[in-house]
Amino acid sequence: MAAKDEMKEAVYALRPLRGKVEMRETITSVFEKHCTDQDVFGKVCRSRVEVGPVIGAEISMVLKSVYRRLTARMKAREPWTVTFTRDMPEEIFLSVMKVVKKAPSAFGVIHTTTNVASQLSYSKETRLLRGFSQLCNTFRESVMSYLCKQTKAPRKGNTKVIVRLDKPFVLTYMKRKQHLIVKCHYIFTNEWLFISSLTKVY
Repeated sequence: MAAKDEMKEAVYALRPLRGKVEMRETITSVFEKHCTDQDVFGKVCRSRVEVGPVIGAEISMVLKSVYRRLTARMKAREPWTVTFTRDMPEEIFLSVMKVVKKAPSAFGVIHTTTNVASQLSYSKETRLLRGFSQLCNTFRESVMSYLCKQTKAPRKGNTKVIVRLDKPFVLTYMKRKQHLIVKCHYIFTNEWLFISSLTKVY
């Protein structure tokens, strides 16, 4: 289709021309434009994209989505729980899994893979902060700022994500749909220091 469009453009441009020199110059310019466009497309297809910034951007979006969902209101379905799904290319999640698997220590995180899904389950807050800060190339304090939130009236207080063995921070990647399912739990402490959660807070 691109070649046909270029030919139509050349025919249209040559209609008012009479001299051979003008015709040759016009055809040459059209041909060079076509070659340039094809060359740019080829370079893009052959280019290598650094995966680090892409992973950092994806994890940052996950953290921002968690932060937005930290609410002081208890939901009827899955109370004090954040759950959402976002699209993610499989290559990106596989790269994340590779980083976790190659870490010096597996303490605080479990990775599992089946034919249907791959999963990362964090049971220690320190491990989650260290892992996410590494993936985002930022400080742990920056990651932590997305896991807690001050709430305003009518229910003033603070919400905070909890990461424990019985309440892990879970990333589940569904291979067929290429969906990442994020699930975590949090507590709400009101202005009178009363804590609301599903389980006892240690």
